[in-house]
Amino acid sequence: MFIRWRRKKTEKEGSDTHYLRAELVESKRIDGKPRQKTVKYIGSIREDWATNKPHGNDELVEAIRRASPGRNVDEVRNALTARDALENEKHRIKFWNTINSNFETLQSERDGFTQDDAEAIKAKMGERVNRVVWAETKEGKNIYL
Repeated sequence: MFIRWRRKKTEKEGSDTHYLRAELVESKRIDGKPRQKTVKYIGSIREDWATNKPHGNDELVEAIRRASPGRNVDEVRNALTARDALENEKHRIKFWNTINSNFETLQSERDGFTQDDAEAIKAKMGERVNRVVWAETKEGKNIYL
């Protein structure tokens, strides 16, 4: 089994937003020919939320610079980048919660699909969509990795 990623554009007119859709696929040979069957829809996430990359805020920062000549543009850019990181993180947390839930369901529905299988597939998915993991620092603070 493997994950097939499908890149879909939203249906909204004038929108340039793409989503990544993850499907678990099983490969078999039928009459000597390879065939793939979608086993389960796993989850989807907007493509720009899948990583830690900041959104394109340059136009917004430039507009703020023109409207407020005395304002520190670097502070505005940093605030927008931090906002984007939190927004991306929030959506990635939701994505990975959906993934974990769908794999738990899959393990109860399919014989032979183990926790090790799920973890191997999730590790591969983590190459495409950054995982959000809690860690505790020496000071006792919880942070995401």
